[in-house]
Amino acid sequence: MSARRKQKRPRPSPRPKPAFRPSQLARRGSLLVRELAEVGESPAAPAEKLTRVIAALFAAFEDPALSELFLEGWSRARRSKALRLELAWIREQLRLSVEELLRTGMGEGAFRSDLDPEAMASVILGTAEGLLLQSVNQGGPVPAERLTDALLSVLRNPAEATPGQSARGFS
Repeated sequence: MSARRKQKRPRPSPRPKPAFRPSQLARRGSLLVRELAEVGESPAAPAEKLTRVIAALFAAFEDPALSELFLEGWSRARRSKALRLELAWIREQLRLSVEELLRTGMGEGAFRSDLDPEAMASVILGTAEGLLLQSVNQGGPVPAERLTDALLSVLRNPAEATPGQSARGFS
């Protein structure tokens, strides 16, 4: 009696991951930069503009496709000066958009006058990047809406707040 060997069934091969293209990262990053600039140029009040900018940043960095591009880009940027410069440009444009909104809002009395707009813009962008890292795990313990409310409550000028007003500046 001969022993029959069980033949292993071939496993289906996983879908190939699309090749990383720096040009795709540059295009998507530029679109986000443009979106934030357009919000900044809108006629809305500073608190509303900042809320929309934070929402756009958080939504972009929670997007699985964009987060994959950024994470791969950051990983490859360690070995590529051109990619490092592209990512630095995107990040700085995003940070400057937030900083400009903060400065305008401070000048109009919507935000606290004792803020460091450069540092706070970095904190806001860093929070967005934290969401990007959490996107790998399908979210974190604190949802984006609560993070937005927390950031805005730190920024808002207490003299401008009215009873019953949410941190986002809306009743």
